[in-house]
Amino acid sequence: MSENFECPIWKTAASLVHSGDFGDQQVIESPRAGGRYILTGTARAMIEYLSDDERMSITQWIVEQNLIGAEALVTSTTLKEVRGRSLPHPNDRAEWLLGYLVRISQHIGQNLSFLPLLDVQQDGGGNLHSISMTTYSDSANYLLAWSASAQHEELQFLLKFLERRGYLELGSNGPIPDIVVQPEGFAHVAERSSRPSVSHEAFVAMWFDPSMDEVYELGFEKAIRESGYDPIRIDRKEHINKIDDEIIADIRRSRFLVADFTARVLELDDGQIYEARGGVYFEAGFAHGLDIPIIWTCRHDMTDHLHFDIRQFNHIVWSDAEDLCTKLTNRIGTVIGDGPLKAD
Repeated sequence: MSENFECPIWKTAASLVHSGDFGDQQVIESPRAGGRYILTGTARAMIEYLSDDERMSITQWIVEQNLIGAEALVTSTTLKEVRGRSLPHPNDRAEWLLGYLVRISQHIGQNLSFLPLLDVQQDGGGNLHSISMTTYSDSANYLLAWSASAQHEELQFLLKFLERRGYLELGSNGPIPDIVVQPEGFAHVAERSSRPSVSHEAFVAMWFDPSMDEVYELGFEKAIRESGYDPIRIDRKEHINKIDDEIIADIRRSRFLVADFTARVLELDDGQIYEARGGVYFEAGFAHGLDIPIIWTCRHDMTDHLHFDIRQFNHIVWSDAEDLCTKLTNRIGTVIGDGPLKAD
């Protein structure tokens, strides 16, 4: 049973789904934060000191986790990893926004309304006057979250950008106008989802531990190269940019992404703790938001630790580097196709 609650990230209306079942963790459903997330007590204290840009980075991460069906667990470690990431390019934000509008349109030509909730007061004559337009409905808050917008002016800019491209028709009422997705908008999203990239790069998101070096070189790297693509592993790439900017740029350039969820398992007196790789979830979510194909992989002894929401995806379950190479080569050939660098 959920109850009314204030989103700790944005101080907006939310629902508290669970509290206390996981120690100091709370399960929160927040339109402004992009959907459902789990917040630890330590992270909650840290959130109080975040800037709007940092709150938006966390929101973007929550949106991406919900996109791929993963559990959005916001811990102190998550905040440290995500808060410094740069926001996506405006073009990517516009694409995500258009995709979201297409998904929530129940039929062609539907008028989507996102009116703010007006604060009103009564004067001495009994007349009602609007005094604020800064509180948004749940549907409007989802728009802000899915467009990575901290302010409604940013959302307006992205909507007008899409309108100029002929993808939307905008009304004129309120700070967030009524929206009708045009046939060109539906066609663009459909074409973008099915259009193969001409890129020769493949991004590998994985655990950068020395124990995984052989698996990478004889498994991931070998399979990708033999399939005609250049593997991109960010910790082995020379660059002078901020690391998260380089990651985002590389993912955007990639034909597909390989996401491996193998990680360290800590043995404790009262059981095991699986150290989920937050970066892998972030990178997979970002790629999913851009409709970049994802190949999901995991070592055979780690599958029980996968969150149930991502078990729905067809993972390559591998035992060693040779097994991984064979299975990954077959999956790339079947799902992605041979790359431009494949030897004749």
